[in-house]
Amino acid sequence: MPLPVWIARKLLARHKLALLRERSTMEFLKKAKVDSDQPEALGN
Repeated sequence: MPLPVWIARKLLARHKLALLRERSTMEFLKKAKVDSDQPEALGN
């Protein structure tokens, strides 16, 4: 599954890294980790 653009933009902008802790982002990442074929890599 490709990384959604909205998460990639947050990762690329240092001043937006704190926004990765938003509820919507955290919920997406938790679900993606469960559904991923490489959960360890996603966790890193």
